[in-house]
Amino acid sequence: MLIKYVKDRKGRRIGVIIAELCTDTGMVGIGTSLTNTKAGDVFDPIEAIRLADNSSYLLRTFLKSPMNHTYPPSLKKEVRRMVRRASLYYRDDFAGIITGIPQKPKQEETHEKIAG
Repeated sequence: MLIKYVKDRKGRRIGVIIAELCTDTGMVGIGTSLTNTKAGDVFDPIEAIRLADNSSYLLRTFLKSPMNHTYPPSLKKEVRRMVRRASLYYRDDFAGIITGIPQKPKQEETHEKIAG
């Protein structure tokens, strides 16, 4: 399991992003957990990892279409980084990565759509 802690502007931990490989399907699920600091919640690293792991498990197990899953907008950049990191880490074992973030189209695909 890959773990990345998310920090606020002051450097305090406020969330966690994990990537975990499902050995049955070969898919890597990305799970997140974010603390609502405005509501007075306090970050607990053990609870955050547990929640992110549950999110990742549900995503890998039950989600047929990854586009149905969304992440907090503030985490999208960090999730994209975790996708890249997981694809390198699990490069020999995985069949794909399940996320809720649409992939950016490649330059060739956009030119084909415009020309076609």
